[in-house]
Amino acid sequence: MSAAPPPGSQSPEKEGARSQVVERLYMSMEKSKVKLEERREVLNGDVDPNTGRQLYRPQVGRGPRNMVGASREGADIGELLYAAGQEAAARKEMQLENERAAEKEAANTHRATSVSQKLYDRLRGKRFTQIFEYLDECEAGVLDLVALVQQPTAHMENLDNEVRDDVEVAAQLHAAASGVPLSPGEPALASVEGEEEGEAPPAAPLVDLPAFAALMEAALARRRKPRAYLVPSPSAKYQANHTFQPAINARSKAMAARLRPAELALHEVLHHN
Repeated sequence: MSAAPPPGSQSPEKEGARSQVVERLYMSMEKSKVKLEERREVLNGDVDPNTGRQLYRPQVGRGPRNMVGASREGADIGELLYAAGQEAAARKEMQLENERAAEKEAANTHRATSVSQKLYDRLRGKRFTQIFEYLDECEAGVLDLVALVQQPTAHMENLDNEVRDDVEVAAQLHAAASGVPLSPGEPALASVEGEEEGEAPPAAPLVDLPAFAALMEAALARRRKPRAYLVPSPSAKYQANHTFQPAINARSKAMAARLRPAELALHEVLHHN
């Protein structure tokens, strides 16, 4: 015979039946909720009857910033925020591009102090004076730049290519300002009153050292590029002059003369010592 169940306990058959009843009740409640939501949507639409707000449209405290001119009425909040993010990223990229351009421009900009500018101006004046004195073979103090280009002298031919190019540009500027043709077959740039046909064109005025320097400055401004002849030359003070002759001052020579006879050679003294 099987043992009797303890008081208050139920048989397994009753326990299974009870669990099935509970499950059916839960399923009925879920179905009732679904039907209730469907009826609520039919009556009220996408509006919560408890709060009166539209469903799936969260209420925010403020609208999106940096959206001046944008129409917020009827627009999706996600689209507005996405557009605001895109505009912020574009502004940031533009700022970075401007900073990179400013850094590149600053790296390529020449900076010179007042002292450096004075030294450079002095060097240019010195170079222009040297060129002027080299071309002025007669030491007359004036030059005919147009004639030097039309009929180059030996000194003009011996100039460095950069120097000669600048002198030719200076001659072109001087001829244009004087109304004189630079080439023999070129017509005169400015007619002279009383000039007859077949008459030789007027000669360009001579230039002195200040006028030559001004023309060379204009030539440099027209053709902007580095010039080797405007680079400072290394100072002779720092040029090494290595010899095997020892450098002895007068005091050291006097002290050495007192310690050894003058007629005895230095290698003899070193050998005996």
